[in-house]
Amino acid sequence: MKKSFLLFIIFINISNLILSQSRYDNGYSAGYLKGFCYKANYNGKTCIEPIPPLAPLPKLNENNDNYTDGYNRGYVEGINAYDNQSTNLNSQKPYEYKDPSKVDLSPIFEAQSILQSRYDNNVQRVQQEINSIIYEINNLDLTQDQKNEVLKKFKEILANNVNGKNINYSNLNHTNSLLNYLNSSMEIIIQNVKEPKQKIAKKETEPTTKIEDTHINPFLKTYSGTQAVVTMAPILDRPNMGENEIHIGVAENNTIIILEKINDKFYKIKSGEITGYMCAVWFKN
Repeated sequence: MKKSFLLFIIFINISNLILSQSRYDNGYSAGYLKGFCYKANYNGKTCIEPIPPLAPLPKLNENNDNYTDGYNRGYVEGINAYDNQSTNLNSQKPYEYKDPSKVDLSPIFEAQSILQSRYDNNVQRVQQEINSIIYEINNLDLTQDQKNEVLKKFKEILANNVNGKNINYSNLNHTNSLLNYLNSSMEIIIQNVKEPKQKIAKKETEPTTKIEDTHINPFLKTYSGTQAVVTMAPILDRPNMGENEIHIGVAENNTIIILEKINDKFYKIKSGEITGYMCAVWFKN
């Protein structure tokens, strides 16, 4: 049973990767094969094309929609892959490299290196958080059908807001906003999936008189005017979560102006130059 479930998760992840191929990914695969075979022919060998690895995330100075960026990076890594393979098999003649010329790195390149390091670290943070969320979904106290529904909606969130998007991972605030959005989206997805079952249980157990505590549940309160929100509160393009919505920005100065109430959970708001929708869970009471 555990092996079947593990294969199911692997299949889902592989399917996501295949379906989210970008121009950069396609360029990387083509360049990888070209570079690998170029080095094989250079050494007088017949090239047996390998299966290209999955394309890495674009570097800071690369574009996810640019085929040439992916091709150039794949070409270099294809050459390196052949060199590594040949070294392991002891079948390549020693290659003499020229001494590298000394380069005086300017502050611009130092800054670029810092940004790239920050970018790589934040990409790793997001990937680890996604893996953690998927693990949490698989261990929820829900039926298998409910887990599948939660996982399906979470995958839609990733497709619309992460995969193939040019996210500025070098910006810590943008990365934190994305992480907050992913976690809050999952919580609301789980709540929505559980809701039918909870409503039935509530009807059977709730007393005739109840006390509404708006400090605990923001959905029981109506907000208006200028409203304080938590740091990096996400603004969406539509009033829902887990339904193909897109994250279009964050609240400016932790403050929004409420334009209208859409339903118990969502409000149409404006913050800075952005007009969109926000869930009341981000409001400060």
